[in-house]
Amino acid sequence: MFEEVEDDKEEIDFEKLEKASKLVDSSEIRRVNVPFHRMNPLKKNWDTIVKLIVDKMKLLIRMNVKHRIIEIKNSEICED
Repeated sequence: MFEEVEDDKEEIDFEKLEKASKLVDSSEIRRVNVPFHRMNPLKKNWDTIVKLIVDKMKLLIRMNVKHRIIEIKNSEICED
């Protein structure tokens, strides 16, 4: 069932890893849970909230109503 494999004891040269900051994607997603009692006021004011966050902070934002989560993501035009 199993085949026998000869052990080759050759050393493998691995490349050095890049810094961790370079490995992490610059588009980071943050998820914010919304309690049940805040969902209705949030839906009513969603347009104004989105306009402010997109225009002033240059972030992408969306609301997942099914899971009651707001997702905020960096965009390419975000300065920081």
